[in-house]
Amino acid sequence: MACLYIPTLMTAVYNQAKRAPCTLRFHIATEGGWDLGGAAGCLVAAAFAAAGLPLAMGIMLSLGGIAVSFVLLRGYYDLILRQPVP
Repeated sequence: MACLYIPTLMTAVYNQAKRAPCTLRFHIATEGGWDLGGAAGCLVAAAFAAAGLPLAMGIMLSLGGIAVSFVLLRGYYDLILRQPVP
């Protein structure tokens, strides 16, 4: 699945980084957010496992991230497609 969404996600990230006042700070904040989200997902999955829930519940957490990525990318590309072509 990552092979399908990473190119569209990274295109949006790199285009926004080019427009940012400081590209380095933009990428540090973006990477920090990515890592925080991944760590939070791992902690919640570990809590599910400790509570005795099936491991599939922890795996299903990723669907929330996919939904958020879809909504954000949809908004980004809708904005891009509405801009006039120079």
